[in-house]
Amino acid sequence: MFPGRTGRAKEWRCVSHERERSMFRKVLTAAAVAFVVCFFAGCGGGDESKAPEPVAPARIHALLCVADSDVDIGAENTIDMNSINTWLDRISLKTGMPLDRVLLTGSGGTLTRSCLSVAMTNMNIGPDDVIVFYFGGHGAANEGRSTPRWPLMVFLNDEMVDYDEAIAGLNSRGARLVLMLADCCNNFEWQAKVRAEPPDAPPENYRNLFLNTRGYLITAAAAPGEFSLAGEDGGMFTRQFLDSFYNGVVAGHNWRAIMQNAAQEVVGWDEDGRRTVFHPMYDTSL
Repeated sequence: MFPGRTGRAKEWRCVSHERERSMFRKVLTAAAVAFVVCFFAGCGGGDESKAPEPVAPARIHALLCVADSDVDIGAENTIDMNSINTWLDRISLKTGMPLDRVLLTGSGGTLTRSCLSVAMTNMNIGPDDVIVFYFGGHGAANEGRSTPRWPLMVFLNDEMVDYDEAIAGLNSRGARLVLMLADCCNNFEWQAKVRAEPPDAPPENYRNLFLNTRGYLITAAAAPGEFSLAGEDGGMFTRQFLDSFYNGVVAGHNWRAIMQNAAQEVVGWDEDGRRTVFHPMYDTSL
């Protein structure tokens, strides 16, 4: 009866449904977009959607044990300690690796087995980190073992600490690279002097040795039954090792080449003019 109104009413209803459908499509589209954004932004809550944790840089953890208060060789061991600290600083500078350094000394009253144990336990070692251990002082052969190889280290108050204890403790920490040096007799010990000055070398050569290497390197100055000596340049083995390292890093040598030179037979003369020969030892998995 009222076609105009009926037509308009139908048209209105048709427009109204179209608007509803349009609004429904917009809601669906917005929901889909929100789901996609939420999925890629990590709203799902699953572990796989979390942002990756930042990777900490590889660090050097240095543990230096130095008998600097010893009446016979304290001054000389201090010089060797300075040479080793210079070496560590140069490694950190050339590789960009942060350096954590712990020093146990006779003068500080910390050169004891208990302090060594605490220091090793407290190291916060990451899987890409490097451990460097150094001992400078008196040593003696471990005659209580059926096959003694590594020496006993003489700490404060003549406390004898088995080098093997430190080797086992540090190798168990999960570091990527472990370097250990003991400049001491494998029977007895006497003197040392003057700091090793490092030559310059390309940073990439340091990085190859300390960032691109995995395993361990264990050294000691003398074979079982031998004395190690020192002279005005410091501990003879420490000096030979550092000379070999600095020459090797300049030339781009690897650890094996460096140690082949560092472990050469050492010949010296004691204070009575007697000729003494000793043979540095090393084990490596590098």
